[in-house]
Formats: sequence, structure tokens, C-alpha cells
Amino acid sequence: MLIKLTGGLVYDPASGVDGKQQDIYIQNGKIINKPIGEFQVDKEYDLKGKVV
Repeated sequence: MLIKLTGGLVYDPASGVDGKQQDIYIQNGKIINKPIGEFQVDKEYDLKGKVV
């Protein structure tokens, strides 16, 4: 199952990300890089205005 979290403000000190609005993809319970090529998202959640 591929889940997409859209538009949240991401904070990840380990990666040097400090409040960047971006999408997050989760597959099999793990955060993954954006899939390459065509892909189908099974569930999508709008996180605009939320901190991730």
C-alpha cells in the first residue's frame, strides 16, 4: 500500500530539513523516496497547515 501525505511542513534535523513544505510517501510502514515513473497512490492525506 502506498500512502501520500501532501503539503505538510516537514522538520527533519537529521536530513537538514527545517520547515519545508513537501510530500511524504509511505510504503509498508516506512517512509520512502518519491516513486519514479508512473505509480498509483492507495491513500492520500492533505496535511496543509500541519507539521510533520
